[in-house]
Amino acid sequence: MSDRANLGTDLLLEDGDLALAGGDLDCTPTGLSTLMQDIKHFLNTDAGDLFGHRSYGAGSGRLVGEPATEAWISQVQRLLSDALLYGEGISPRIDPSSIQVTLSERTAQTSVWTISFIPIGEDRTSRKNLIWELPITSGEDL
Repeated sequence: MSDRANLGTDLLLEDGDLALAGGDLDCTPTGLSTLMQDIKHFLNTDAGDLFGHRSYGAGSGRLVGEPATEAWISQVQRLLSDALLYGEGISPRIDPSSIQVTLSERTAQTSVWTISFIPIGEDRTSRKNLIWELPITSGEDL
């Protein structure tokens, strides 16, 4: 079973630029790399940012620069979980019962999150981890 049936294929981006291979546009090498790229884009996009897709995006930009309080951490965990549960083009590709979101690291400037899930459509069902960063301001010590 090919993982591309559910996880898809897309143009490969490297540091936000289109990747080239042999003088032509390159594509993501596997369906899993497509899914990971799609999740990152969805998390980094705010609703209304894409002209043709006004509802696309997780809305993480509204949490940038907020103090890292317990309430803020809960908000981010909910936002990330909801993005995978309900995200346009993402939710059908992930086992909803497998989603786990944890704060892995926090500095005065950045919070690092581990988003763990099981993709639907791979030949095997193994948990995948995505590391995602969100800028913050220093808040009360947690």
